[in-house]
Amino acid sequence: MQSRTTAAVEAVDTVLMDLGDGLSMRVQVPATSSERGEVSTGSGDGQRGRPLSPDHAFDAIRALSMRLGELLKEVRPTKASVTYGLELEVRDGALLATLVRGGGKTSLEVTLEWEQPKDG
Repeated sequence: MQSRTTAAVEAVDTVLMDLGDGLSMRVQVPATSSERGEVSTGSGDGQRGRPLSPDHAFDAIRALSMRLGELLKEVRPTKASVTYGLELEVRDGALLATLVRGGGKTSLEVTLEWEQPKDG
């Protein structure tokens, strides 16, 4: 008798993200039963769903980055670097970013660097 191992395959949807200025980009997001098919544009026909705005996801990146910057102003290191990963997901018809645990699967990796100016 042969034993067969099967790897679990994560279901994904492909959604269209509106980048503005007439540009869009396809993004793969985890499929959820409640959202599946509502925003999917994976068929390539351009007729299923409309491009989603990345504004909610970018607002999360902006807010987290600003908070990190405020913290670094308080502790005043001479140099700092922060890297964090985000997974994009569709919830309630919006493209959102979720902070993921280190080493987890990410859609976006954001690296921020700060350096104190050298006094001359």
